[in-house]
Amino acid sequence: MSYGETGTEPELPFEFASDSLATDAFSFRAAYALGHASFLVYDDDTERVTREIGGQGAGLADLGSQMNPFSLNATQGMVLETEERFVLVIRGSKGKEDWKLNLQAKQRHIWFDVPGRIHTGFWRALNQIWDAVIIPLMALSKSSGKKIVISGHSLGGAIATLVAARIATKFDRESIVSIYTFGQPRVGNAKFAKSMNEQFEGAFFRFVNHRDIVTMIPPAPLYRHVGKLIQFDPAGAVLEDQVTETRRKFGPSLSPEEFKQFAEHVRKHGLYETVQERRDFKSNVANVEDHSINRGYLPKLKLNLES
Repeated sequence: MSYGETGTEPELPFEFASDSLATDAFSFRAAYALGHASFLVYDDDTERVTREIGGQGAGLADLGSQMNPFSLNATQGMVLETEERFVLVIRGSKGKEDWKLNLQAKQRHIWFDVPGRIHTGFWRALNQIWDAVIIPLMALSKSSGKKIVISGHSLGGAIATLVAARIATKFDRESIVSIYTFGQPRVGNAKFAKSMNEQFEGAFFRFVNHRDIVTMIPPAPLYRHVGKLIQFDPAGAVLEDQVTETRRKFGPSLSPEEFKQFAEHVRKHGLYETVQERRDFKSNVANVEDHSINRGYLPKLKLNLES
C-alpha cells in the first residue's frame, strides 16, 4: 500500500470493525478502525480499497455523480457506509501539492460560516469537496437516518475539523456522532477552538504520537488545538492523566523561525526528505517519524486496544 512521498510501506492487514462505530461513546476499537481507514485512504488502487472495505462489513457510499473514493484538486478521501453509520475519511498530505495547503498559514475570518479565524489553506481544501461530497453526504444522512463519523490523518484531520465546524453551522451538529483525528495540525485561533470544544465536547478525539512534528504547526499561540487530546509516549502508553490544560490547548510548538525554516525545506524537498535527512532543519522538540500513520499511530492504537 502506497503511503507518503517516499515509495511503498509494508503491507498491513486492513482491520475495520464496523460495529465499533455503532455506539456514540469513545473506544479504542473505534479509534483503531478509523486509524486503519485513515491509512487505507492513502491507497490509490480503488479496486483494492473497495475489496478491503467490502471484506470488513462496510461499503463505499453512493455519492451520486461523484466518484467515491474522491479526488478533487488537492483534497482526497472516501465515504464509507456501515449498517449504522456513514464514515467520512479524508486523506492526509501525500505530496508537495498537499503541503502547499498545509503551509498557507495565513488566517482568515469567515464571518458567515464558522466562528473565529482559520487556516487559509485548509479552508480552500474544504471548499474543494463541499458541494461534490459533503452536500450529498448530508442528504444521505438525512434520508437514511444514519449519523456521521469523521476521521483523518495529518492534513486530513485538519480538513475533518473544518468539515465538522461547517456542518454544525450549515446543517445539524447532531448529525455528527464523533470525530477522530491522528497527527493533525492546528486549524484556527482561540475563538475557533473555543467554539469547536463547546460544540463537540465529548465527541472530538485528537491523537498525538509522542513528538509528531505536524501537531506542532502552525505555531501557537496564534493557532490553538481543538478536541480531547490523547497522546502516546514512545512506548505507546497514553499520557492523558499527565497532560496539563496548557498542553491540551497549545501543545508543543515550533517557534515562528523554526516553522519558517521547516516550511521552506518542505516546499523544496517534501516532508519526509526534509527531516529524515535533517538538511538544515533542526528541532529539539519534533520528530517526523512519529507522524507515520502505519508505523507510528496504528501500532500504539493496537497496543491500547489489547491492554
